[in-house]
Amino acid sequence: MPNKTLEGTAIRHGAGGHRLLPRTIAISMLLAVVTLSPLLDAQGIAPSSRRNKNSRIAPDVKHAARSITGREAMEHLRWLADDLREGRLAGSTGASDSAEYIAMRFEEIGVSPAGDNGSWFHNFTIPGRDGVRGSIEKGNRIRLMVSDKATREILLNFRQEFLPHPRSADVDVAAICAFMLDPLETWADRERDPVVGRFAVLPVEQKISDEDLELYCENLKARGAMGLMLVGESCRPSPSEVWPPEDAQDLFVLPVIRVHGAGIAKIWKISGRPLSSWKRQSSDEGAVVMGRPYVVMEVRRDGRDMSLGRNVVGRMPGTDPDLRDEYIVVGAHYDHVGRGKSPGLSRGGASGEIHNGADDNASGVAALLEVAEAYALNRLKTRRTLLFVAFDAEELGLYGSTAFVADGGFDSGSIAGMVNMDMISRNQKRVVKVGRRASDEPLGRIIYEMARLLELEIDETGMDAVLQRSDQAPFLKKGIPSVFFFGGFHEDYHKPTDDVEDVIPVKLQNVARLAFLTSWGLSQMPAQEDEESESADSDR
Repeated sequence: MPNKTLEGTAIRHGAGGHRLLPRTIAISMLLAVVTLSPLLDAQGIAPSSRRNKNSRIAPDVKHAARSITGREAMEHLRWLADDLREGRLAGSTGASDSAEYIAMRFEEIGVSPAGDNGSWFHNFTIPGRDGVRGSIEKGNRIRLMVSDKATREILLNFRQEFLPHPRSADVDVAAICAFMLDPLETWADRERDPVVGRFAVLPVEQKISDEDLELYCENLKARGAMGLMLVGESCRPSPSEVWPPEDAQDLFVLPVIRVHGAGIAKIWKISGRPLSSWKRQSSDEGAVVMGRPYVVMEVRRDGRDMSLGRNVVGRMPGTDPDLRDEYIVVGAHYDHVGRGKSPGLSRGGASGEIHNGADDNASGVAALLEVAEAYALNRLKTRRTLLFVAFDAEELGLYGSTAFVADGGFDSGSIAGMVNMDMISRNQKRVVKVGRRASDEPLGRIIYEMARLLELEIDETGMDAVLQRSDQAPFLKKGIPSVFFFGGFHEDYHKPTDDVEDVIPVKLQNVARLAFLTSWGLSQMPAQEDEESESADSDR
């Protein structure tokens, strides 16, 4: 959540941490239960069995809600809030890696991509960042993994373990590797050529001239290779080499990376075999597919463009022919404040200290992934289409959600509701702070009914003051019924101390389940004309 003064927004509860609902709210809830039978039927809630709290929700919906657990959510949270993400500042490598992680999890769950051109990502420009570039070191990375599904990675250190060749082309690509001894060999059957779509790995025992490298690259490019990785001490750059060079001309047709020092051992270790073994096989067979490492290669001579923002968007289609073109958005922002160097974002800590943002908002994203999984793995059929959106650049000014509402590929008039989760893993386990418009009465009835079924307490105290401070705000401006689920402020807000050890898994689980059931209720709401017809019939 963007950093503003906390004055006037403290949570206030009665004795024992619980407060009684005001009489007017209690009466409204009683009336709602009496009049909500059609709505509850549509949501999978059985009015006739409300006395038995274990049968209030249809079995498949109840099972899906219970599949959301704090234990599983914590696995996502720990990855997102690891020091390796460096605080996930929008535009940074940590934010980019987080976006890739979320997309990978969506794909594993079985959600469909709904970003630009059928991808997972809705790209936008972060206002005020035009021309801003990150450091050369952060813009050039080699990451080694055992497969494209792996969440653990081995990093090669820029300069100490690898350096792009001065004439290397820029690239941002990932692929597995093919080992070779002769980069000029030919392969008669292109479809079976091991280097097609892969990085060529060439052990280097003596210096290679630029002229030879140019020939290697042209041949490998023609064969369909993605790049060339030179491995060996003979390709170590001189200590005086400046990268990127100011006068580089005639770039190679492929990216060329030089791996040296401790990076050499990392390559062969993750490959699962020593260099001598690969050499023996390649001597007999020519180029061979290594399988691993799976390499993610980024070469940017000018550093990373910090103006690029990315929302991650997944979709689960609705099944009602009349309502499936309406959307319910379930969202959470994945960015945080990085190392706290951006003006106004950090509230404490030493200069440059990593702000991991475990509660703000790794917790919301972990819940988002759990909610998406609950729908997909339990094969729930919703009337409306669900959109699962991880927003970028919330901390800088709600830029990701604003861009999504403006040009995310979905007409705002077709969005029937929005559920946002931000900072949901701290403070009292069974109390959920809720921000919404009082005029969104059907949404309010769903929230209170679902909270009652989960035996959670809803607290709306002071939430009007923060209703415009998270990603529900751009949706509210378009008149879309939206709810902000919030765990409450705490002393670690926007500080380096907002870390994993203070997260309350049960609180995270409780809010995630409430968000799931609320989104389910919204997805199953009758069409507006049906509701009006039922209301007219009841007045006769």
